[in-house]
Amino acid sequence: MSAPILKVSGVSKRFGGFVALEGIDLELGANERLGLIGPNGSGKTTLINCISGALSNESGSIEFEGQDITRLPPHQRAARGLARSFQIPKPFRSMTVLENLRVPLEYAARGRTEARRIDADAMEVLELIGLKGRANDSSAGLTQVDMRKLELARALAAKPKLLVSDEAMAGLSSSEVDEILEILRALNARGVAVIMIEHIMRAVMGFSERVVVLDAGRKIADGTPEEILHNPDVERAYLGE
Repeated sequence: MSAPILKVSGVSKRFGGFVALEGIDLELGANERLGLIGPNGSGKTTLINCISGALSNESGSIEFEGQDITRLPPHQRAARGLARSFQIPKPFRSMTVLENLRVPLEYAARGRTEARRIDADAMEVLELIGLKGRANDSSAGLTQVDMRKLELARALAAKPKLLVSDEAMAGLSSSEVDEILEILRALNARGVAVIMIEHIMRAVMGFSERVVVLDAGRKIADGTPEEILHNPDVERAYLGE
């Protein structure tokens, strides 16, 4: 693996007496495709919240491109190129699709976007995502799959070096899942590292070069999709003894 763009070392997180994460170590190479899986309640979202800055970890450290970002607020992490999409899309419904992309371009990508190119950059993202024809439509009228695409587009407008895709395919049909996978592959081909959190196993295993598995707040496996599929610890986590 190339020099890590992301390094998580000994990260732990508690909520009162509940241990949500315990000593998590994780590295992600530049331009790598990583799947993050585990049963419900395993700590996946908590880990991503710590990486993105939505939560503060009690112990351990997080480095991005060799710099310690453990105590940086979310907007500063986004400005450095660490972006995420959310499981439940929440666009600015009073804005058009295009206007929704202007926000991250003007703020999260500030310093990496020329003011005169904001609309052009937004249209480039919409073309990649397949929403160019709906640029001037109200975001409130989008279908479920287009809402998911817009959520990804808003993350991409921040011009990330690392994108965390948090269940972008939940509730979609098989053909719609394939649409989102195509978008993520195109993004990765442009040099962006991707962490995919999904419960759709065919999507995770088909997309990921490496898969990390969490269970009860601990990392129980880390390997290729083929290795994960035949790992007895993973089988026990999902199916029980």
